[in-house]
Amino acid sequence: MLIVHASAKIRGLSNSNYIAQFPDPMDIGARLSLILAMLVESVFSVLLVLGILTRLVCIPLMVTMLVIAFLVHQHDPFYPKQELALMYFAGFLTCFISGGGKYALYSYPLSSSNQNISGL
Repeated sequence: MLIVHASAKIRGLSNSNYIAQFPDPMDIGARLSLILAMLVESVFSVLLVLGILTRLVCIPLMVTMLVIAFLVHQHDPFYPKQELALMYFAGFLTCFISGGGKYALYSYPLSSSNQNISGL
C-alpha cells in the first residue's frame, strides 16, 4: 500500500493534472480527497506495519478501502479494481480483529515496566 499507492499520491500532490483527475467521491474537493487518501495510505500504513495503535489505525484504512471499492470504482469491473480494494479491506479487517500481537511496538513500554528485566 505504502510503496505503490501512497507514493504515487505523494508525487501527484504537486501535479495539477493529477489533482484535477483525482476522484472526489465524498464531494469535499479533489485536492482534499487526495490529501486524505495520501495521509491514510502513507502515515497509517507505517503505523500499522510498526504495530502502533493497530486497531485504531485500521479503521481509516478500512473506510478508505470501502470508499474506493464502492464509490470510486462502482462502475468498474469487479476484477481488478474493486477486488483489490476489498482484498486490502479484508487484510485490514483481519488486523483490526486480531490486533498488533506481542511484537507490536506499543506493547513494549507497557509490558517492560511490569516484567523483571534482570535477565537482560
